[in-house]
Amino acid sequence: MLAVAKCLLALFLAIASAETDAGSGKDFLAYDFLYNEGIKMYLEENWTGCVKNIELALKGWHWWNDNTASCRKNCSHEAKEKNLLATHTDEEDKYFEHILHSTLCLIKCKKEAFGAQRDRVVESNIIAEFKEMKPYDYLQLCYYRLERVNDAANAAATVLAVQPDNEVMAENMRYYLEEGGISTEDVVNLEMKPYGQEYVKATMAYKENNFDLTITHMERSLKMFLDEYQNCRYLCESPFDQGWFPDFVSSVANHFTFTLRCKRKCLWQLSDLFGEIDDNFLPSYFDYLQYSYFQKGETRKACEAVATFLHLNPNDEVQNRNKEFYDSVDEVTQDMYVPRKEVVALKEREDYEQQLMAFIETNFAFLTDELWHEDDTTEAKQVGESENSTTTSTTAELDTSSVILGTAEVINEELTQNLLINTHIKIAALSFQPKSEISKEVPSFRSRVVSQLKSLSELGVKAVKGEWEKDKQDRLVADGLTSTLECMVLTELIRFGAVEGDGYKGSYSPHTNAEAFQGISLGRAGLMVHAGLIDKAALELILRVTDRCRDYIERHFHLSQQLYFAYTHLVCRTAKPEMNHNRSALDLSHEVHADNCILQNSGECLRVPPAYTYRDYSAILYLNDDFEGGEFIFTQDMSGLTYESSVNPQCGRLVGFSSGPENSHGVLPVRKGTRCSIGMWFTHDRKHNEVERSIASLFLKQLNAKQI
Repeated sequence: MLAVAKCLLALFLAIASAETDAGSGKDFLAYDFLYNEGIKMYLEENWTGCVKNIELALKGWHWWNDNTASCRKNCSHEAKEKNLLATHTDEEDKYFEHILHSTLCLIKCKKEAFGAQRDRVVESNIIAEFKEMKPYDYLQLCYYRLERVNDAANAAATVLAVQPDNEVMAENMRYYLEEGGISTEDVVNLEMKPYGQEYVKATMAYKENNFDLTITHMERSLKMFLDEYQNCRYLCESPFDQGWFPDFVSSVANHFTFTLRCKRKCLWQLSDLFGEIDDNFLPSYFDYLQYSYFQKGETRKACEAVATFLHLNPNDEVQNRNKEFYDSVDEVTQDMYVPRKEVVALKEREDYEQQLMAFIETNFAFLTDELWHEDDTTEAKQVGESENSTTTSTTAELDTSSVILGTAEVINEELTQNLLINTHIKIAALSFQPKSEISKEVPSFRSRVVSQLKSLSELGVKAVKGEWEKDKQDRLVADGLTSTLECMVLTELIRFGAVEGDGYKGSYSPHTNAEAFQGISLGRAGLMVHAGLIDKAALELILRVTDRCRDYIERHFHLSQQLYFAYTHLVCRTAKPEMNHNRSALDLSHEVHADNCILQNSGECLRVPPAYTYRDYSAILYLNDDFEGGEFIFTQDMSGLTYESSVNPQCGRLVGFSSGPENSHGVLPVRKGTRCSIGMWFTHDRKHNEVERSIASLFLKQLNAKQI
């Protein structure tokens, strides 16, 4: 397997090299391919291969972004210079002809820049990880293993610049500094943009009262900052999957809003040099400049800098006092207070776009942060979701040898979280078998259902009658899907290996602040097996139990089409005692929602992105009952105050239902204790088959065959 992967990599690099020589692909590097290869090398403890591939991946990422931004920028300018046919028609015709000229230019530019790779699509989660500096999370450990301690410190600093609250990385940084005898002044952020580097030089010169050098570096940094701001906006003009089929005008409006939301983030994203957003970063240029110019006797430029600062922040007390001072200087006249035109233009654009977004969010309720793609690098979340596949960020542990040799009893939760880094990237690297081989592992739908009939009967699985069945053919409650021992093992597995807020981008309480939320995906479970933290039997148990639930649902509802897993999530919700005394009845453990559409207050359910429109059936398998509250409810009332029926969780009880608005549902507050379950979502569409599940199955097969 490893030999095949190495051959593929060598072949790929040879092709890339040939394209370079031919002039079509230039310096093209498929950074996603190289990134996954680097992670695979990391898992195999091939530290040299890890560094080589991830460094190449980072180079390719920068190269791709630079060329993309350049093409979009140049084509926008080129199109403005074109002589239009629509000289005597309305502005709409002129606009769309301009778009056509830009499109033609983009096609040519991308063909020249990217060659045969111009249509390559990189998965959104990979793009997100590069923006979050995840490659440096791997590099810091791989560098350390190669005794490149200074490089490890630099990589750790790069992660901390984006994740300043990453305690494990901070601890690793302290270790690197002590181990290598490195001074903090010698540690650099490897991803600091050129404008940031110039800004730091300017501030250092300012501290030394070298105002000539301060002006030189600050003006250079300002120009670079404004260029980077424009590049950031051009990179926002990325592909957007509508996921439905709107009218022409609606389609344009959707894509425009998608790019606008991304562009609205550029200014504050670029205002983060040291791991914290500085709301006054752009104005700070003119604070340094006004004083430096004044010290050099260039009063007009000092006044221009004060005016520019106040144009951005008119209520700043210090700069208003500075203006009063300059007013007292004899040579100063009011015509000197003219803000820089490029900053005025930027401010006007930002103000207009802020008003435009307010209009959109006021008049289009489905375009809120919770319901819309935030940018092209992150998965959008449906209100009330409990199983997004994006896991929270944790960090590669500095030394895993003691962890792997230890026992579950002595490994605390923090250490576990430190070891297990992002699920997607690690799981994706566990195997490079083609999809066709994975699909061969899946038996035919009919034969699989028949083979499960006997085993389900032997378990004593039986449907439970109740009020949820009234006039409903698409709901079920069944008991006996797991044994008491299986429930205990699965519950302890979640409590041991789960991450707080798993799947919710670091939010520890994604549904209510009155409860702590912990989750574990199949990917994370696979990583724990790979690291030696749990026995492979635990992962086999998860697959076996969830397969059993899927099989029962297919059989109970007499489905003629196979169900594929879309996502599997093991979760626990724990009541916070200090929050119970004033908890509102409206503060549900899980708000009312539907699983494949966006539920509206009017009762309408929009089956449009970012809803998981491909879901057909959903299920929850309960693992315990030693808690208070937490009943599952079917309801048409979005508040959850009234409901059609409720289900009391207990070990082995399965709730299954079709995923549409006919089965809107929620969870009542967990008042005391911890409620654990397994959420499962199914689809008839094979292309949405859960990748982590396929890889976990293949991983187990390779383990059993002693191939890894």
